[in-house]
Amino acid sequence: MKKRFLTFRILLLGCFLFTSSVDAQIVVTQTIAAGVEYSAVQDTIVPRHIFMLKIDLTRPALRLHTVKAKNRLRSLATLGAMVHSFKQEKVLAAINADFFSKSGAPVNLQIQRGELLTEPMAYPVFGILTSGRPFIRRLKFAGRLTAPHGDWPIAGVNRQWQKDELIYFNTFFGDSLPANPWSATVVLIPVSSWKHNSGKFKVDYFTYVRKIAFPKNRAILVGHGKSKAWLERHLKKGSLVTLRFRFPPLKEAVLDASGGLPQILQNGKFIDRFQKKGFSKKRHPRTAIGISRDRRKLIWMVVDGRQPGYSVGMTLRELADFLKKQGAYDAINLDGGGSSTMIVRGKLVNHPSDAAGERPISNAWMLFQEK
Repeated sequence: MKKRFLTFRILLLGCFLFTSSVDAQIVVTQTIAAGVEYSAVQDTIVPRHIFMLKIDLTRPALRLHTVKAKNRLRSLATLGAMVHSFKQEKVLAAINADFFSKSGAPVNLQIQRGELLTEPMAYPVFGILTSGRPFIRRLKFAGRLTAPHGDWPIAGVNRQWQKDELIYFNTFFGDSLPANPWSATVVLIPVSSWKHNSGKFKVDYFTYVRKIAFPKNRAILVGHGKSKAWLERHLKKGSLVTLRFRFPPLKEAVLDASGGLPQILQNGKFIDRFQKKGFSKKRHPRTAIGISRDRRKLIWMVVDGRQPGYSVGMTLRELADFLKKQGAYDAINLDGGGSSTMIVRGKLVNHPSDAAGERPISNAWMLFQEK
C-alpha cells in the first residue's frame, strides 16, 4: 500500500519534482505556484504519510479564505465538493478547518471574506488580518449597532437570542428565521459591502411575525426585551445604520478566521492546554497550520492515520515537533480524524481514514491564486 500511494502522488504532481531522503524520510517536493511548495513525506521508520504546503504570504497573487460548506451555517460538504464549487476562482489547495456540531455548524469563530458567520468561543482561532498578517489567539466578541441618535450592543451572530439581547443574522443562517411576539425583527438593506468587519445598512421594515422567510440580499436584527424597546425608539423605515464587529484583544480587523483546538506551538514551544489523554497523547490523523516567526510564511499540514502499515498518525507533541522542524513558531491543531483532508490542484492527495473516503465537513481553508 505504501508503494501504491507514493507512486500515485509522484504521478499526480507531474513536473518540478525533487526527491530526497533525510532522517529516515522520503520527501517528494513540487513548486505548484510562485511562493507555494507542496511536499509529500513518507516516514520509513514509523509508518506515516505526511502532506504539507509551505505558503509565502508576501506573494500578492495568493489569497487565503475560509469557505463554509454550501454557504450555510448548518451544512456539511466534502472538501472536494467545496473546491469544485468554485468556477470563477482558481483554487490552488485546500484543507479542512474547524471542529463542528451534528448540525454542521462550526464550533468556533468563522469569518469569511470579512463577513461574520459565528462568534468566537473560549478556544484558539487562526486567522488572517486585513493587513495580510496571520495570527493564532483566543478572541472575544464586541458588536455595536450605530443609529443616527444612539448606539446599542450586538450580543451575537446567527444564534438564538437570550433575554434582552440584540442578535445579527445574515443569509448564512438559512432560508428562514424563527421569531416570537416578545421580539422585534428588523430587516436591513445593505448599502455597502462588508469591509473591516463593518457594514452600512438601511432599515427596510419591522415585523413581529413568528417566522420570517429570509429575504434575498438582506440582513436581519432581532431584539428581545430591552433591545426590542431600543430598536423601536431609535429606528424606523429608511434609517441608516452601521454594524461593527470587533475581536479583542485584536485592534485590526480580521479578513478570515476559523477555530481550532488546541494551540500546539507558542513562541516556538510546545503547549497543550486541552490535556485530554486520548486526544493529545494517542496517534490520530491530524490537520494543522503553522506560522513562521516573521509571520511571512504558513505551513499547512495533514498526516494520515488509523491505517496500520500505511500511516499511524501523530500525537499532538509529534505534530508540534514536526511543524517546528519545518519552520513554524506558532501552530494550531485543526479538526482531525476522518475530517483530515488536503486537496492540491483539484486532487485529493492524502488518504482519509474513513472507509467511505472523504468525510463531509463544516468549513475549510482555501488558497486562491488570482488569474
